[in-house]
Amino acid sequence: METLTRRTYNPGNVKIGSRDVPVFIRAEFKDGKLSLTGVEGPMSGGNCKGSCGQIEMSLSPDDFTSFEEGWDSVKIARLLEIWRGWHLNDMRAGCEHQRARKWGSKKVLVTTYRLTNEASSEQRRIKTDALNKLKKGDSVQLPQIQIDTLVLPWETKRIEKYQII
Repeated sequence: METLTRRTYNPGNVKIGSRDVPVFIRAEFKDGKLSLTGVEGPMSGGNCKGSCGQIEMSLSPDDFTSFEEGWDSVKIARLLEIWRGWHLNDMRAGCEHQRARKWGSKKVLVTTYRLTNEASSEQRRIKTDALNKLKKGDSVQLPQIQIDTLVLPWETKRIEKYQII
């Protein structure tokens, strides 16, 4: 059996330009899925003074110039936290055939390698100096600190997560 709950909230006003305009948030809860959308300063023709849709991305409790009864900055912060946590919660990549084969259910190790610009520049400097000496016919013997710099690994960050299909 399908369950559906819809409510529209007006938690308060925000400043758009020089005007205070009301914020409206529509919440729809259907079969365990929460959908939230909002509008800042709706106008009768369908336009609005501010943002509309996923306004949680740019909205903060500090943006409110006044609150309607029952709302305050703490409740707005909690609403935005819930909104961001549930945003696109029912969206999944892939088709039914991929999901039937359990694509996306396997954990994979994701590794990110990074080396600072400073270390990378120092590596290039050491290599260039050594190559220039070799081109002149000089021998090259690097001090241990330069050897250690040359063999520096990229910064390694490993996380295990479910693969995206």
